[in-house]
Amino acid sequence: MKKQDDQHLVEYVLEQFQGTWSGKYPFYDVEYPSNIFNPPKWLAAKARVTKRDKKGRALNLIGMLIDITDRRLLEQRLLEQKALLDTVLNNIDSHVYMKDQDRRYLYANPSVAALFGHSPDDIVGKIDSDLMPQEAADRFAPLDRHVLDTGEKSCGEEMLNDTNGEMRYFWSTKLPIWKDGKVTSYVGISTDITEVIRMKEEFRKLANTDMLTGIDNRRSFFARAEIELKRAQRHGTRLAILVIDIDHFKQINDSQGHATGDCAIIAFAQASLKELRDIDLLGRLGGDEFAVLLPDTSLEGAIVVAERIRCAVEALRILGKKGEPLHMTSSIGGVMVGADITCVDDALAKADAALYRSKLQGRNRIEFMPC
Repeated sequence: MKKQDDQHLVEYVLEQFQGTWSGKYPFYDVEYPSNIFNPPKWLAAKARVTKRDKKGRALNLIGMLIDITDRRLLEQRLLEQKALLDTVLNNIDSHVYMKDQDRRYLYANPSVAALFGHSPDDIVGKIDSDLMPQEAADRFAPLDRHVLDTGEKSCGEEMLNDTNGEMRYFWSTKLPIWKDGKVTSYVGISTDITEVIRMKEEFRKLANTDMLTGIDNRRSFFARAEIELKRAQRHGTRLAILVIDIDHFKQINDSQGHATGDCAIIAFAQASLKELRDIDLLGRLGGDEFAVLLPDTSLEGAIVVAERIRCAVEALRILGKKGEPLHMTSSIGGVMVGADITCVDDALAKADAALYRSKLQGRNRIEFMPC
């Protein structure tokens, strides 16, 4: 095969030279490998006819032979590096792109193209608002402008709805490209961290959610209640806190088993949630003890909510271990949080005292501490 290639090369060089000599071509300009050297070299042969007779026949020809081995080796290395770079950029999961000072795309790898639902060639020359809604495009502006305006590396979290409408989260690193002492463009690398964000959210939920009922656990209830208490004090509004126990819950657990006890707790939480507003907070403090926080609520309003919860629980029927229906009731203690209560612990202590009084009065009732 190599001999055949060499023969074609010889024929091509001769044809070019003869064409130049005869006047078919204006000049002779050929690059070819030569094996007469050790090691072989690449040569560039350039020639031009400088004088012809009246019939157009060549009389004089001037030419030169140049060693272009170094240039050809450099070109070969550049081609190999480009092929390697293309292989990497076309196959990595990260989104790699370039933008100029006007934030127009100069380059986008296939991952970016798939994210936008366009081919790489369609993306080049466009700005973000050509490819997505303006609101989404504006999210990319802060990191873009920082790297382009300051010439400093820019890193941060960005988000975008993909072609399926699903919100995706990215960690982006943007690096300036300098030319003649100015930042002319930048290279960006954005890695999809959506699964990491989702896992963090799941961990956050696990840390703040009661696993049995799905409502706030003790830790989360206290944290959110403290925020609401400070907000009420800041704005001069009132809020109420209720503490609720399921009556004779220990008997249910002991006689019917823990599975039935769990069903009772779940049923109580679901029934109570239906009686609350979106701004209200229900939390499980432990065992069968629950707490409710009612923002922007008067004493009369708090009593109405407490009575609705008491009636909802009284109407519940859960099945015992033999399939028999079990009756449930609850005792509720409440307190209106005023200027004299400065923390959630104090409020719960007063609500607990009201709950104790409710139990002493026969259970399945509501008691409020005096304001």
